[in-house]
Amino acid sequence: MTYDAAYPSVLSEREDQLIEERRHKVGTILQGQPRLGLALSGGGIRSATFSLGVLQALGKHHLLRFASGRVLHSHLMMSGVWRLAPVTRPPRPGGMMLALWTSTHVAALYRCPNVRLLEPGEPLPRGL
Repeated sequence: MTYDAAYPSVLSEREDQLIEERRHKVGTILQGQPRLGLALSGGGIRSATFSLGVLQALGKHHLLRFASGRVLHSHLMMSGVWRLAPVTRPPRPGGMMLALWTSTHVAALYRCPNVRLLEPGEPLPRGL
């Protein structure tokens, strides 16, 4: 790594350590995956509100394709959220609409106003 006065290596190394610790707590599903950083400009409540709206708009539609050819479509609107947890610490059921389990993790969907299971060949919702 080269030296960068704006981002010293001691900060970079500490950040790497914290990211790996967090990924370890979440479980192995994120370990070894590429990292993604997102920077939003501004420092006031208006810019924060705008940025939140942009992020929510980006995360509204989720499509999950199954080997059977079915597609799970969730539209999170402004309140829905997916949460990932290891099976050793399953998510709380309150408000949960759907849970997808693997041998190591569970993905839980909360407060989602629109969830559909599309059959093979059924058209995707408009705008996707």
